[in-house]
Amino acid sequence: MITVAICTANRKGLLSDLLAKLSNQIKINADYRILVVDSSSSIDQSLADATALYGKEQLIYLPGTTAGLSAARNIAISKCTTRYIAFIDDDAVPCEGWIDSILKTFHENGELCAAVGGKIIPLWQVKRPAWLSDKLLTYLSILDLGSRKRYLSAPESLYGANMAFRLSALKRVHGFRVDLGRRNNLLLSNEESELQKRLTGLGFKVSYSPDICVYHKIGQDRLMKKWFYDRIFWQAISDIVVESDDNIRAKRILDSFMERSECPEQLVNNEHESIKDPDKFFRVCESLYTEAREFALKQLENT
Repeated sequence: MITVAICTANRKGLLSDLLAKLSNQIKINADYRILVVDSSSSIDQSLADATALYGKEQLIYLPGTTAGLSAARNIAISKCTTRYIAFIDDDAVPCEGWIDSILKTFHENGELCAAVGGKIIPLWQVKRPAWLSDKLLTYLSILDLGSRKRYLSAPESLYGANMAFRLSALKRVHGFRVDLGRRNNLLLSNEESELQKRLTGLGFKVSYSPDICVYHKIGQDRLMKKWFYDRIFWQAISDIVVESDDNIRAKRILDSFMERSECPEQLVNNEHESIKDPDKFFRVCESLYTEAREFALKQLENT
């Protein structure tokens, strides 16, 4: 019936916590599976822990890849044998009834529904900074599209911390683009929205339900202004890649920046570190995105 896929790398503690939480929702002797794609440097202990929780009948534990998150997700897709596959991040916590809500939403919406997902609520691991505007929460993969079940229309999309697909539809579009999505220290994105755009382009539907809910752990590392500068810079790069009409140009864009994991220093004003007003910092981030696009396109012209 359904496989829950977790793609992880060197985050054993988070993985263990998630597997324990999911064990309450995985029905014994039912067609429910847990599939872990583990790109960690060592997987022996995590494999042993997962096997102890689920047993070999319901667990598929696979070595991962250095090619990035999209490649890891495609591995999961290739090994999935159930009708549906649900992706959840290793730092997410599923709400009670998460799996049942996914299945219910698919059943309510029929064969043309290729993807379902829902709310992603922040679970702050440290105090939320005063400068962090609600308008920036999407960069942290926080999603709340309201309390009504509905189909999504572009530019709306589900986020990777909480999304599920009809396997046959995923295979029809050949999975995720491997030139998009997180890779090593690069904060590349857009692989999820790009995939959903291809699905809807074939006439499939993407459904949002507030009942499909997870909490997303937000740690100190992602609550630094520098992280937002890097994230916004790579969002600009990701958008340019998706907007590109040909694969050769997209590859040139990525090749130009693969060695640069951080936002260029000339785009960052150190005086912004003192900003505490969330609206003011949001405007700084808006300007940074525009400047990052201009910087990237100019660099591309010079290569």
